Amino acid sequence: MVAGVALIFEVQRSARSEARKEEVRKQELEVQIDKYI
Repeated sequence: MVAGVALIFEVQRSARSEARKEEVRKQELEVQIDKYI
């Protein structure tokens, strides 16, 4: 039971960190686009 909860928590945590990385990547892309315009 505890292992299942820990697994779900770990998956959610890694999903959040992936989403954060995507967000940062998107912002960096926008900054690069702003430089070209």
